Amino acid sequence: MQEDSGGEDDRSTFNSEREAKVMFLLPHKNIVRVHGFLRTKYKDNEGLWNMIVMEYLDPEIFPTLSSIILKKEAQDPILISRLVRSVSNAVEFAACVNVFNRDIKPGNIYVGQTEVKISDYGASNIVIPESTFLVGTPFYMSPEAGKRGVTIDERSEEFSLSSVVFEMITSEPMFGGDSIIGIVKSVVNDPCKSILEFVPENSAYITQWEKLDLVIKKAQSKDPNQRYQKIGEFAGAVENALLT
Repeated sequence: MQEDSGGEDDRSTFNSEREAKVMFLLPHKNIVRVHGFLRTKYKDNEGLWNMIVMEYLDPEIFPTLSSIILKKEAQDPILISRLVRSVSNAVEFAACVNVFNRDIKPGNIYVGQTEVKISDYGASNIVIPESTFLVGTPFYMSPEAGKRGVTIDERSEEFSLSSVVFEMITSEPMFGGDSIIGIVKSVVNDPCKSILEFVPENSAYITQWEKLDLVIKKAQSKDPNQRYQKIGEFAGAVENALLT
């Protein structure tokens, strides 16, 4: 919910309404359902507020991945595999109509006992997905997402999702910096970290982590042509690393 400062050209109104319209076109079990958009009074506040009417997710049933990582409860190969496959399915579905989330991160992923859902398509582009300005969350964006005039596709989403997987295991972001620009520079220029630097050698899952480390490194390639060319291929590689 956002306060509208007034006027038909107000950016917050445009962004909120666009997100509602985009998500309304994406009826998929792994994407949080949007029922509509409205501008209305809220309590005793002056002016109008932008509201997106969304599917309700009980936080007790669908906690965010951020909260699970914070509790150190995300280092489960089965959970990782299920989450990656679910988000990949959502990305593939949206890609069919040229919609890309561009903000895949733990705070936008909701994890239930049998379902995983992703939300927040406010940064997406429903037309041909060309990046004209910085959108998304720097910690998770791909190198090409931080550049002007570069085409965004599901390989960019793959990069972001692999950063999320890294954080599930290590509880640390893949890239860092003291400012937004610093983080973006790190994403564009710095090599990806190895999960093996963060897990103990006697971990019960060390064999899986060793195989997964190679998968993440491929998905983290700076050149999209060096990654898995379909996000579904990335999901399959994660499953092979963790479940076989």
